Amino acid sequence: MFKTLIYLFLFTPIILLTAINHGVKAEESKPKKKIISRVDKLFFKDGKTDLHGALVIPNTPGPHPVVIFVHGSGPADCTGYNSYFPIWEYFASCGFASFAWDKPGVGESKGDWSQQSFKDRANEVLSAIQFLKSQNDIDSKRIGLWGISQGGWILPLAASMSKDVAFIIPVSGPGIGAKEQDIYTIEHQLKADGFSEKEIEQAKDFMVSFNKLAQDDASIQKLSELIDKFKDDAWFKFISQAVNDWEKSFAFAKKMAKENYDPVAVLEKVKCPVLAIWGELDMLVPAQKSKEIFEKALKKAGNKDVTLKIFPNADHNLMLTKTGGWKEQEQKSKEGKLQLAPGYFELMGDWLKKRFGNKEKSENK
Repeated sequence: MFKTLIYLFLFTPIILLTAINHGVKAEESKPKKKIISRVDKLFFKDGKTDLHGALVIPNTPGPHPVVIFVHGSGPADCTGYNSYFPIWEYFASCGFASFAWDKPGVGESKGDWSQQSFKDRANEVLSAIQFLKSQNDIDSKRIGLWGISQGGWILPLAASMSKDVAFIIPVSGPGIGAKEQDIYTIEHQLKADGFSEKEIEQAKDFMVSFNKLAQDDASIQKLSELIDKFKDDAWFKFISQAVNDWEKSFAFAKKMAKENYDPVAVLEKVKCPVLAIWGELDMLVPAQKSKEIFEKALKKAGNKDVTLKIFPNADHNLMLTKTGGWKEQEQKSKEGKLQLAPGYFELMGDWLKKRFGNKEKSENK
């Protein structure tokens, strides 16, 4: 999916999506009443590609500031497979609209997400911004971005490409590149879920080989031969839970192998307000290291409005955790015990209202 196999992990895993949809306990973060006025089904174009999206309008006077949701890796519909609903509702309680769309080739959108580079994804975001500027309910001066995981790489890139991006909120965004990310994920995620050092080494060998095949633009047959070597191993079956389609993942990896994305160089060009959030026990992204990289790079950019926060005892999805492992969260889901990190929604809402709420509304739409 990415330049390396990390792209197979940098999205909300299927087992956790199901858990979040049915088991999140975040009463302290949910508004007391629903104030969503309506959800508009809309279509827009990115170049020649038709994309289907949902615009969530709050039940407050407009024109509204809007938060564009930028997905992590892999396929995703406009609701993030229902995981965005609680955030949309909370943002609406703060007077903010939300907008997201089916990834290319998913739902009612045309195209193929596996053929997109990071720059393609960033350009898609900028197309969405231009589209939203034409909507009467939206304040064109207050259009910002929220994105989790891989989205945390796309947000700074889009912001570095256009002054139309008013703000960015990367959640669990990596401050490091894909190759380093690969090793971090395998070592930490598999260890957190109880796999042995031998199994972890095997998984790392698989990743190196996968990456080499993508770099060499190898055939699907070569990929199949590689998978056949490990398909019966427990660690391989475990990581395969997060892969919807190996062939598409491989196609995306090939695309990304040519891009060689450098997150530091991009962050050094970001001038808009930034709220970056991580979980302390994120097994996919090195939270403290990423925070330090963001801080240094954004300081070099001359950015004067930067807020960086690591939530203690929280995982990649900002769920409370003891281990950061998928197995723990899957079990919590079955027991209905999943819980968001206290203060996560409030931090975003307060930050947004202070800078872009109605009191700060721009004079010209």
